[in-house]
Amino acid sequence: MEYKRIELDRILQEGADAELYVFTCRPDLTELASSIERAGLLVAPVLQENERGVCRVVCGWSRIQVLRRLGWESVDAFVASDREMTDADCLSRSILENRWHRGFNEVEKALLFTRLKDRFHHLLPGLTDALGKNLRVPREAKALEPYRFLLSLPGPILEGVARGELTLAQALLLRGLPEGAHRGFFRIVTECRLTSQEARKAAEWIREAAGREGRDEAELIDEEAIRQVLNETTDPRQKAQLLLSVLNKRRHPLLESWKARFASARSQLSAQEEDIQVSHDPTFETTQIKVQIRAASEPEFRQRLATLSEAIREGKIERLYRALSVDSEDLPKKR
Repeated sequence: MEYKRIELDRILQEGADAELYVFTCRPDLTELASSIERAGLLVAPVLQENERGVCRVVCGWSRIQVLRRLGWESVDAFVASDREMTDADCLSRSILENRWHRGFNEVEKALLFTRLKDRFHHLLPGLTDALGKNLRVPREAKALEPYRFLLSLPGPILEGVARGELTLAQALLLRGLPEGAHRGFFRIVTECRLTSQEARKAAEWIREAAGREGRDEAELIDEEAIRQVLNETTDPRQKAQLLLSVLNKRRHPLLESWKARFASARSQLSAQEEDIQVSHDPTFETTQIKVQIRAASEPEFRQRLATLSEAIREGKIERLYRALSVDSEDLPKKR
């Protein structure tokens, strides 16, 4: 390996071949650029040079990108021929440098795992030491699928994951939403700083509300009520609660009405004092009513049944079921 000056235009910068050993996704290079402007390039990149004198980056991709932006024409680098540094050597060096300096974010893990499985599967046994205990390449295709999906997402979302604004688990929720809704949901999660549980709930409720109304999820996300929440200048946690409240109302638009009608009908039954419990699914997803009778003896049980029979004759049970039915004109209109 030789330490020498290399013109930047001799270094590949675009395409899969240029990024063969690169597993970097760092959206914000401002701090690195400031450091280079202030103190110069402190760590020289490592390059692999072919017989035509064209170089491929092994280590230092971000540094070279910054140098290009700053207008540098050349850089001092460690350069080895492709005979001196094999694929295994380059991969090992790139992985180790990333591990030592800053670690891998989720996008970089996805780049690393998919590249190793697709292009360098035969070299995996020899990279065990470089990968260490924390970088375990999935063996099965199914286990690798989440990382492949992550890399299929638009650039702004990938950058959000790389910055830590969106966790891998939250990004994977996008699998259940159409592509047109991905950016809108990303904005919801980041601006409201939803937890993983809240994000999962929001995704489910968006799908549910859109399904009820026969609408597209992207259209629902772009509605005025949700845009108003996102444009609020309040604390993100307050925005999160507002958002979930709006979505819950869309999910069950008549929930409060159902609750009130059912509570009124149940009070008319006057069964509570007779140790007869009447309840309903709190989400009001069904019209099923649960009746529980408590009795210490058979005579008491017969008495409770008689009370229920009387309520049936008086139409009080029917009123409970009517309270759970909704006239079609009250429902959101499907398109």
